[in-house]
Amino acid sequence: MTDREYLEKRRVHVADTRTFLGNKMKPERERTVCRAFLRAIGVSFIDSELHAPTVEPVDVEFRDARFQVRDLLRDRKRGDDWKDRETRYAEAQSPADSSNRIRHRSRRA
Repeated sequence: MTDREYLEKRRVHVADTRTFLGNKMKPERERTVCRAFLRAIGVSFIDSELHAPTVEPVDVEFRDARFQVRDLLRDRKRGDDWKDRETRYAEAQSPADSSNRIRHRSRRA
């Protein structure tokens, strides 16, 4: 893989991740969290069993269980780290320019 191909692959990945973290993808993101949880505790399921109702406070319904998914972001906004990465990859001329350092923003700064 050439440097150019590598950078383009990274740019696409970051753009897709930012889309996934956006508000429009909230129901799918919450179902993804529940899928991972159910797999981790060894529960067999089919994807159609995970429903994202529109009525709060339930985010995902699974059989008789109701899940409320929380983002623990502390002093960050969801997606800021990925926005920084997207900018860095867009400006990168080589893989070294797109290093994996994550720059955390602070609201206090």
